[in-house]
Amino acid sequence: MVDSFSDICVQLNRWILLIIIIMGIFGNLLNITIFIRPVFNHHVCSWYFFALAVNNCFYSLIVITYHLLTDGFQIQAITNSLSLCQFISFIDIFCTSLSHYLIVLAAINRYCAGSANPRFHIFHSFQAMVLSILLTMIFCGLLAISNPIVVDLNSTDGFGCNVRVNTIYKEFYVIVQMILFVIIAPILMIIFALLTFRDRRLIGDIPMAVSKCRHMEYHQTRMFFLLVIVYIILNLPEWIEYLILLRSNLFKSIILTTTIIRIPIYF
Repeated sequence: MVDSFSDICVQLNRWILLIIIIMGIFGNLLNITIFIRPVFNHHVCSWYFFALAVNNCFYSLIVITYHLLTDGFQIQAITNSLSLCQFISFIDIFCTSLSHYLIVLAAINRYCAGSANPRFHIFHSFQAMVLSILLTMIFCGLLAISNPIVVDLNSTDGFGCNVRVNTIYKEFYVIVQMILFVIIAPILMIIFALLTFRDRRLIGDIPMAVSKCRHMEYHQTRMFFLLVIVYIILNLPEWIEYLILLRSNLFKSIILTTTIIRIPIYF
């Protein structure tokens, strides 16, 4: 039974991750080329989407490719490398946290852009965009810098290159990640999405005579709503992932469970 679970996990990791990598790289490259076009690059929110596409493309190329080679094709030279595991763990946490909070920044931008309060419009500017992205990258880098220290490598226990919660510090670190990724970030996305939706209802539908610039702002708001909905749905399994790290004894087949819940998260 264990061997059958292992074979299923290998096949899932081999073919589904390969599809995700191809879709992730080419899809995000397409997003990058779209958002740098003149029709988009005059809008602040486009640069949040651009940064998100660059981050996700890099994540697909580095992190998911690593898991394809280790979990899918089981290349021993890569699987048994602790230094490579530590490097990937840093990139993983950095890109994951940056992905979450770039969407939060886009949510704040959409709210400020449509707010009737002129004081909020200062956050809907290119200067605020550049500063907020830089500060977010610094925050994500500081959060990720501890991950190579606490990560362990073991290809036989189902966790692979991951944190084992065997000390108080590691448990605290995992709980902090869980709070930041699966509690605070989604709540902020939902709050600002609801505030933006409320403001749009108060303003009403835009007339046809409104400028193309204003129409593009509304199109970006629709894109943002779709992004938040899909992102929250696909990241719901993160709760299970952190529960496995904190209470692994509750799960009979860690390898199969981890493999299944990682698929929507990678998507």
